[in-house]
Amino acid sequence: MDKDAWLRRLYHPEPVLFITEAAFCALALILVFVTGNEMNPVSFALYAFSTYVLGIGIYFLVLIIKHSFDWGLPRRIRENRYAIGRYVLYGELAFGLAYSVLLTVSGLDSESSWMYAAAGYYLLIALICVILLRKYIQGTGEDRADGLRTAFHTGILMVPLTMAVITMVIMAVNGDQNVVYPDLFIYAVALFTFIFFISAIVNVIRFRGFSDPIFGSVKRFGMNRAIFSMFILQVAMLSEFGGEDTGMEFWVNLGNGMLVCVAISLITTYQIVFSYRELVKTR
Repeated sequence: MDKDAWLRRLYHPEPVLFITEAAFCALALILVFVTGNEMNPVSFALYAFSTYVLGIGIYFLVLIIKHSFDWGLPRRIRENRYAIGRYVLYGELAFGLAYSVLLTVSGLDSESSWMYAAAGYYLLIALICVILLRKYIQGTGEDRADGLRTAFHTGILMVPLTMAVITMVIMAVNGDQNVVYPDLFIYAVALFTFIFFISAIVNVIRFRGFSDPIFGSVKRFGMNRAIFSMFILQVAMLSEFGGEDTGMEFWVNLGNGMLVCVAISLITTYQIVFSYRELVKTR
């Protein structure tokens, strides 16, 4: 194999090889941070290799975006609102599962039941995504009553989620939680929170003119998740950087926790009441 072929294989590896390398780097970095071996010489070699893999990932992303415009994919998505919803739900599901894994790993490291509960919350959110995606693919837009039933059931599923949030807020206010993120994990949590927050805003704007109840469910559970993610990040930031001022931490957790509980309860109640009333009208 000549030099040019080697160089091309280096910056343009086979997709299967790239996915394998990316998975290896992700698992290896988690292991490094959890075990506290950030300054190990082998870890620095891993950092360099991970940077290379990240660069390849960005290169592939640019190619995908370029080809998507060549194929007219953005125009097709704009013209087909159901295509938009499907991609949105796939993204919500992927990020929800990834965040749940992150919180589970953090819980294993800090032995925190609070972290396990938060991971369970995002797993249930992922379950809601699966339900909505399944109904969505079946074409609920053609049967409004079926879509409203799905929205109502989604609202019922959001009730235990709301109760879990209230319980976790009480734990945070009472100081019963142990929120300790391994080293750089807190920045990953901040990144996920930013993604959820921006996604919720974009979905509200993107689906504002659609009457399909599935779209309404996507907007509302997205807002719930974004609000709770902000609270998790706030609790973690105070635990990590708040120092010894427990009084300030108590009042901040109490004030923001009350706002979170009220906001999520109102959104959940609206989801159930609105879908039920609309479902009654279709009978």
